[in-house]
Amino acid sequence: IVCAMATCHSLSLVDDELIGDPLDLKMFEFTGWSIAADNAMTLAPIRPRGHGKARDHIVASATPMIVKPPTVHFSQLRPGLLPEAPKVELAVLRSFDFVSNLRRMSVIVRRVQKVGGVASDDTGEGYAMANRWFECFVKGAPEVMRQICSPASLPADYDAQLRAYAHHGYRIIACAWKRINMSTSKVYKLKRDAVENDCSFLGFIVFENKLKATTPAVVRSLRRAKIRQAMCTGDNVLTGLSVSRECGLVNPSSRIFVPRFLSPDDDCPQSIMWEDVDGSGVRLDPLTLMPIPATAHQPRHEDSGLDPPLFAPGSTGQYELAVTGEVFQHYLDYASEQTLARLLVKAQIFARMSPDQKHFLVERLQGLGYTVGFCGDGANDCGALKAADVGISLSEAEASVAAPLTSHSTDLECVLTTIREGRAALVTSFSCFKYMALYSLIQFTSVSLLYSQVSNLGDFQFLYIDLAIIIPVAVFMGQAEAAQTVSLKGPTATLVSKKILTSLFGQIAIQAALQVALFRWTHLQPWYAPPATDIDEKGFRSYDNTVVFLLSAFQYLIVALVFNAGRPFRAPAWRNRPFILTLGALALFNIWLTLAPSPWIRDLLELMDLPPVARFVILAAAAVDLALTWGAEEVLLPSIARAWGRLMHAKARHHAR
Repeated sequence: IVCAMATCHSLSLVDDELIGDPLDLKMFEFTGWSIAADNAMTLAPIRPRGHGKARDHIVASATPMIVKPPTVHFSQLRPGLLPEAPKVELAVLRSFDFVSNLRRMSVIVRRVQKVGGVASDDTGEGYAMANRWFECFVKGAPEVMRQICSPASLPADYDAQLRAYAHHGYRIIACAWKRINMSTSKVYKLKRDAVENDCSFLGFIVFENKLKATTPAVVRSLRRAKIRQAMCTGDNVLTGLSVSRECGLVNPSSRIFVPRFLSPDDDCPQSIMWEDVDGSGVRLDPLTLMPIPATAHQPRHEDSGLDPPLFAPGSTGQYELAVTGEVFQHYLDYASEQTLARLLVKAQIFARMSPDQKHFLVERLQGLGYTVGFCGDGANDCGALKAADVGISLSEAEASVAAPLTSHSTDLECVLTTIREGRAALVTSFSCFKYMALYSLIQFTSVSLLYSQVSNLGDFQFLYIDLAIIIPVAVFMGQAEAAQTVSLKGPTATLVSKKILTSLFGQIAIQAALQVALFRWTHLQPWYAPPATDIDEKGFRSYDNTVVFLLSAFQYLIVALVFNAGRPFRAPAWRNRPFILTLGALALFNIWLTLAPSPWIRDLLELMDLPPVARFVILAAAAVDLALTWGAEEVLLPSIARAWGRLMHAKARHHAR
């Protein structure tokens, strides 16, 4: 079995570094063997004494991979035991790569030993064959390996041992071996089917699935956020179930039902039996996937009109499903859409899934309206990673080519990071959109009011608004950090949602109303004077212009602060220090501009010298604007959006009737 572990893999030596599947790498490192750095070695048959020419010949184009056993020093040998010379090594002549639907791989090897006088290089050394036969090593899933092994080689407790290892959460690979007695030329022409049959079972290679320290915390966080999680793996269903229970993916109090095909002598040979993995005797109806008593063995017809049967006495109503790839494919091919939908919604573990089945699973879940994220680290996950709405590769190997996102760490914390950052980015994008839209409409309101008095904003006023306020505020608004936790409810996913539209139109009304109110108040004051008609001499300097400009300068800052509110998807606004410092500096400058501006800045911005009462009224209006804008955004407008949604839902139900 050590020889199988040393040769039956897909590893390659690149720049003195082993490259390949991580599982194969761990298995090979465990053996202590090594791959020869120079694989282009000459092979020659050994001629037994008394024989003429050797019957075998080596195909000249063959470049076998040589694997060497660990070096044994004389000090490590037992007294009286001499080392064998020369040391026997293994040459991998042919390799049949792992195929997903076969779930196994195999190699053909020959034992060789280093000899002199057979190589054409300067060393004068080469490899000679140590015997006259070939050996085949096969490894793969235990369920399929028993089909290619001779029954006599299988131990009586094969299934019991497999089940015991799987129950402990171990990953299990079965190994087999056979001798091939034929010429080298025929060996190179052998088909895969001829190689992988009538083998002798060697044993199980058992890997421990060590749970990463962060996995349970990630699962708990996703569960608190009401984000459904499911395991999709190529491992044994019991292995997947054990790992799921360990990390908290499956509720410890839930019953888990696993499927199996009924034996051919049953009344329904194509049906499936769902059994409680803990052996309670409760089963599921294969069509409704509802629990039935242990005495009811016949599947219920979906269109019979009968009520779903109840649990057996003493059983619990909370249960989940663990599905195998074969059963999943069976439901895809033969079950109704309703039954398949029930399976997809209820199943928590999908085991022994092929790459195509993983791909189909993602597409079917999307068909039910789910937004699907998929994590994977192997070549078998490429199809699912590409089909998922969010594909995250935990490896920088093959899976990273298909996945939109690649994590530099191999733990699942990247899932939480992706959700948090994605939600924060979406909310920030909407906030920036609303801010830029509201900025335009605030300025539109200011210009419209001034146009009514044959006036407008001055050139430097436009310049101050656009360059000093809007550009830095908009730039720093986009630097908001994501929240540290995943919230229970997700953000709005469309710009034309009720929440976005209600917020936008509600804020437009508030900002316009305050500008109109202050504009009308100014006209009622005894110190008010209409704008001059001679624009060429005085420009747009007027009380209307000054009051509207100063209030709007505060409004641009207020709506930016309100739209940049953090929770629940972003960190608090004060964590965005450049944004807060920019708002603070601009707010202080606006206050100074309102209360006591220098003559030169007043002349530059074409501002009137307002009475003290007018200055304080503008500041009071800005404070009222802040209170109304914040209160409406946090309380009033969301309530209106929810009421609007309930009204639309009620109308839709009424029309559906």
